[in-house]
Amino acid sequence: MTDAGAAAMTVADAAAMTDAGAAAMTVADAAAMTVATFPMAAGARFDWHTHVDHQLAWASAGVLTVVTAAATWVLPPTRALWIPARLPHETLSSGQATMRTLYIRPDLCPISWPEPTPVAARQLLAELIAYLDSEPLDQQRRARAEAVLVDLLEPVPNGHYRSAPAG
Repeated sequence: MTDAGAAAMTVADAAAMTDAGAAAMTVADAAAMTVATFPMAAGARFDWHTHVDHQLAWASAGVLTVVTAAATWVLPPTRALWIPARLPHETLSSGQATMRTLYIRPDLCPISWPEPTPVAARQLLAELIAYLDSEPLDQQRRARAEAVLVDLLEPVPNGHYRSAPAG
């Protein structure tokens, strides 16, 4: 338990919490993107970790905070954050939130942003994430949806909200 009384979660703990996350992993070999949904209680935290895939962190409900060594981003449902593969980060929720996140294979992704990049999370992006996470899609339908989703990732100017504390 943290001082705030909420349990700190590891990425493995969170993945075990949802059947959707486990089911999504079964199509990972055929897909460039895997969707996972993590309900987060107030004060929940994914401690410092990395991923072999790029990550698009988005709060479909509530607000997320993503911290890296260089900066901190506050993400309402209208913003998502591109997190490059292997970048150490932690994700927090000060209030109740739902994180819907995409894990994107670097070898199958045309985007290679080297730093965390905030993007606009418009309604079409939200619908495509839900579509990719819904019923099983054949490879052609999935590839088309993934291509449109990548086209929708537009960096938001000045999306960096505050610098990380020094020291």
